[in-house]
Amino acid sequence: MGRFFGTMTLAVLLVLPSVSHTDEGRRITGKLLRYTSSSVVVAGTRIPLCRDCTIYDDQDNEISIDGLVATEEVMVILKGGCASRVKSTLVRK
Repeated sequence: MGRFFGTMTLAVLLVLPSVSHTDEGRRITGKLLRYTSSSVVVAGTRIPLCRDCTIYDDQDNEISIDGLVATEEVMVILKGGCASRVKSTLVRK
């Protein structure tokens, strides 16, 4: 039993670093359903915002989270499972 847990622990330690790298720079684009000060919901998926997350309008100007009020679609760049960048791609006219 001890050997099994030792093997599993080693396997997890080898796999975890590769899992975090798969999220680096991954992009999700879709309809912005909701947002809060700590997360966005894009195409039905809740994505937490990283502490240093930057948010941009469709003209690449940095804005606050409240600037997303007229946004229809966004592109989110993930870093370690949270959104490091949120960019408005389609604004309601």
